[in-house]
Amino acid sequence: MGNKRHPARGLVTLGALAALVCLAVTAWLHLGWRATDVTLEDRSGDPGELRGFTLQGVRRWSSGESCLTVDLHDGYLDTEFFFDFSPFWTTTAATHGCDVNYVVRPQDRDAANANAWEELTAEDGSRFIHTSTNTVRRMYAMTLPGDTYLRVAGEDVTAEDPVEMLWISGPYTASDRLNFQNADYSYWESPGADLYPQQSPTAKNPVPQGDGWALCWKRQEGDRAPGLYRASGLTVEEINALPTDGEAYGQEVLCNSTEFGTLEPFYCPADAEVALAGASMAGGYTLLLYLDAQDTLWADLVDENGQRTDHREVTRLPPDCEDYQAVLLARTTDRDAVFTLESVPDADYWDKTISPRLAALRVEDGKFTVVESLADDSTFATRAAVLNAEGDALLIAKEHNFDGITSETGLQTMQGLDLRAQPLDGSAVTYQGRLNLGGEREWGRLAGASSRIMERVVDFPTIQKDRG
Repeated sequence: MGNKRHPARGLVTLGALAALVCLAVTAWLHLGWRATDVTLEDRSGDPGELRGFTLQGVRRWSSGESCLTVDLHDGYLDTEFFFDFSPFWTTTAATHGCDVNYVVRPQDRDAANANAWEELTAEDGSRFIHTSTNTVRRMYAMTLPGDTYLRVAGEDVTAEDPVEMLWISGPYTASDRLNFQNADYSYWESPGADLYPQQSPTAKNPVPQGDGWALCWKRQEGDRAPGLYRASGLTVEEINALPTDGEAYGQEVLCNSTEFGTLEPFYCPADAEVALAGASMAGGYTLLLYLDAQDTLWADLVDENGQRTDHREVTRLPPDCEDYQAVLLARTTDRDAVFTLESVPDADYWDKTISPRLAALRVEDGKFTVVESLADDSTFATRAAVLNAEGDALLIAKEHNFDGITSETGLQTMQGLDLRAQPLDGSAVTYQGRLNLGGEREWGRLAGASSRIMERVVDFPTIQKDRG
């Protein structure tokens, strides 16, 4: 007789294997990732002071796909493991880039072509063409969220000695018109003129506004006053479709001095000396932080038509500084906005201590209900700060970086977040604690054993992103 088959036995075997796999995965999660879970350590003060605060973050490896979400609410810490970190890449605030260059003005183009000479031709056919001019135009090429591009003119600058310009004319690529040096004559070197470094004229973070964006233009330049401007850019395809409008060394080009896209005034307060930052707020309002000529920091709230609905003094920043910076910290509610405020001293001011500050604001029904500023410890960088429900205190999270040594891997970098609850009235800190990120535990040693840098990184989710 032939052998009898027993399919049930096979199913039992498969079931047993599946159970073993589940047990293995469970053990891995418990002994592996869970062994590096984020923990809250109370260090001083009353843990009850955490009531009313909500702080959310994402802990991940600097290399690897998995992550751990962190939710600290009313003093309770919840974490959740995810195999795939990609959904959290969009949690960071929207930013825009700016390429600054100096180019030939339209009225100087004929003279620039007459002075042009070819240095060499490369193997790929690229030609290195030089010219010079004494007066150049500053141009700003900006990248907006959504991969659109905006180019606007700044001021003209006259140098005592000729400014050397270069054009690398070569095989055309789709992005050539976005690159100053590949599109037309642009700045090469200027021994007699201090043209660089040149910072971006706008604040780092664009402001979501309806279905578009607003940029915070920092200082007066030409006819453009400091304030908020509605920005609209062109796609690469639209830029490539623009007609040529000039000539460079006998070749038709889209001149580097040509503007494209639009930058229209939205709100520019008359007393603004420096516009520092903006934020989209609850109810369709937009916030602008700016300095006047006396270095007083003001917060203005404007409606969708650019009409001011509230105007409040925030603080006074140190005088005699070369530049100031305000950065909007990550947030999860659009009624609140917390900014870090830093000043950049001039050459004669470096021997004086300038402490960074925090500005905390809350908006309800088109009015500010909280406008406060307090000094911030500069020992470590502030990563997050949130207002409590009552609006009378901040929970501040700062980087805590230190070195630890394990027997298997030698030097390891471990990170944590130092927490402090700070009343806005300037009274003493009511609570101090630390979110330990788990770098000192088991998997830190595995990282060194596999020659991988497994530094723990924390990102903070924010609504100030795509259409935030």
